[in-house]
Amino acid sequence: MSKAFSEEEKQKIKQSLIDCAEELITRQGVQKTTVDEIVEACHIAKGSFYAFYKTKELLFWDVILRWHEELETSMLNAMQTISKITKENLTEFIFQAYMMCFNCGLANILANGDIDYLIRKLPSEVVDEHIAHDDERLIELLMQLPQFATLDADLFSSAFRGIFLMLPYKKEIGPRFEDVLKLCIRGVVSQMFNKENNERSAK
Repeated sequence: MSKAFSEEEKQKIKQSLIDCAEELITRQGVQKTTVDEIVEACHIAKGSFYAFYKTKELLFWDVILRWHEELETSMLNAMQTISKITKENLTEFIFQAYMMCFNCGLANILANGDIDYLIRKLPSEVVDEHIAHDDERLIELLMQLPQFATLDADLFSSAFRGIFLMLPYKKEIGPRFEDVLKLCIRGVVSQMFNKENNERSAK
């Protein structure tokens, strides 16, 4: 990284790059956004960009990770406010968390194929690291529910990730997309409760 920047300047520039990239890809998508547009928006030289990111795809990936981190934090914080977990409020909680994706660019990025594009362009170890992290966070969320401590967290976190992948297909599913989404969530949540109840009865 260029020695022309102090550590504080480096942090500010990197934050600015992520902010500018987020605005651009929200408006026009990943594949249509160029490095030239990003550096112009950030008011830095193009050569300086490569002191922070080897490729534009790595920058875009950081934007997506930030969106994901913000969503996860909101979900974990909201979970703390639920005093008693029921099928109904857990279903609603997860539903609202998924719907938050439509308030940022994440759903659009999934829908227009930009995620597939990034996965093809990024080093495999970068993608694999995020998938592992994603599983850990989903498991952490489930394990915050004491009554579900004995469940197969890997199985249920994978099920919820599968439901999440429905989000890009809102248009294809049709006008009752939200009802369908909630129905799928309720199905997995019901299995969580049924499995826990069965295990208690067997003891």
